[in-house]
Order: sequence, then structure tokens, then C-alpha cells
Amino acid sequence: MAILEKLKHLVKLEGCTFNFINIQINSNNSSEKFTSFDGGQTLGINLSKLTQSEKDVIKPLIPQAVAAGALLLEDKSIERIEDIELKEKTPDEKEVLAFFVGKIPHADYTALRASLYLRKRFSEGADRDEIAKLKGEIIWKYSKRGRNISDLCSAGYFETLIKTIFEEKVLSGYTETEIFDTYNLIVEEGTLTVFVSIGMSPDQVRREIEEKIKRNKRYGLHLLYIHGIGRTNIETIRMVIYDLKERYPTMKRITEEYANIISVKLEF
Repeated sequence: MAILEKLKHLVKLEGCTFNFINIQINSNNSSEKFTSFDGGQTLGINLSKLTQSEKDVIKPLIPQAVAAGALLLEDKSIERIEDIELKEKTPDEKEVLAFFVGKIPHADYTALRASLYLRKRFSEGADRDEIAKLKGEIIWKYSKRGRNISDLCSAGYFETLIKTIFEEKVLSGYTETEIFDTYNLIVEEGTLTVFVSIGMSPDQVRREIEEKIKRNKRYGLHLLYIHGIGRTNIETIRMVIYDLKERYPTMKRITEEYANIISVKLEF
């Protein structure tokens, strides 16, 4: 990665790969401007110790490094970085990251890395504040696209549906552009899911579902997920699904309800 090599050369820390960039802002006068830890995996930059001219050089390199695949962590604790590295060594995370590296844009890949960590912390029972903070960082850095990647990752779509799309379309002789268009449709448009919220009428829900069914069919995607929370939304979804049965007689549906949540998978 040319940008990461440039950073390494600039800060004069040899033997470092810099898979992570950790921005440290503190007033510790004994702290170095640049530090290498975690076996050379992580570059620490203490912004408070840099001169203005050094900041002018470093600042434009940071977003370029992130775009080249580095994971930017704005956190004061290296324990979090070590925890991320440890979790990325687990078989599930290694398999997902190994499959998608080079197949999806660098920014999407780093958003996926952050999302996998978020999912792992959620499964480990992290408190609500930590989960909200991690999710907020993903949305702040990657905006709507990051939110969608995080939602898709949390639902397990990357290692199931999205991976299958890449594999099957390659075997079917699709071009890289055609494969990416399908992937991008999923990530950018959230085309796999309809979230029903308060204030949506049955007609609105029906129109959104039918529009996504038509769009998905054009791209060879033959499923759609519908989610709703609360009794009103659950009743709306039930009503719409019942009506759709007549229009799509061959459509299959799998419905799960628990507490005040409904999830419906449509196959068409």
C-alpha cells in the first residue's frame, strides 16, 4: 500500500506494516510523536505533540491511508486495538475478511472490519453505550453506506448471501462490473430489506415491497426481508403479506415473531 509505506517512511519506524492507525490526543509530555506497537501492526500518532508543519504533512495522508485499507481508530486505549486484532484472528472473521479483501472497495472493507468487531462485541454482551458508540463511529466515518454495511454484517449477510452472489456470478461468467453493480445495489440501496416504521400506511409498505421485488428480480436476487417492531407495525406487515399472496401465488414466506418483533423472509 503506497500511502501506508509513505506514512511509515515519514515517521521513520522500520519493520511496521501499519494495518491500524490509532489517533491519540493527549497531553502526556513523555509520549513520543509516533509510536509503533502491537508487533508493528499499529501506528500511533500523538497529534498534541506534532508541530503545525508536521500536522500539515500528516493530515492529508490519514484519509488516503484509510482509503488504502488502514483501519482508523480514534481511541485513547490500545486495549481496544489489541482486542480488534485478536477477534480478527478468529476463524469466522478471518474467513470473511480473506474472502472480501480486494473484491470490494477499500472503504467498504474497512467498514466491514469495524462492523465485524461491533457484531462480536454485541454477541459478547457489551453494554448499550459501547454498542451505540461503535455504531456511531461507523456511521460518522462511512455515512449511510457504513450504516448499511453494519446492518448487513450484523444480520450475517456478508458471509452468506453476498459471498454467494460473488461466487455464483463468477462461475456464471458475469463481468466484474456486473458483479459489483449487484453488490453495490445491496449496499447502497439496502435493497434486501424493508424496515416498517410507525406512520407507514399499508399502501406505502406494499408499494415499497413490490418495488424491491421487481428491482431484485432484475438483478437476480430472489429474496426480500421485512422487519417491524411494535404491534401496529406487526399488524401492518401481516395485512400486506396476506394481500401479496394473491399477486404472487408462488412466493414463499418464512415468518418469525418474538416479543414485539416480526421478521419475514420472502422468496420469489
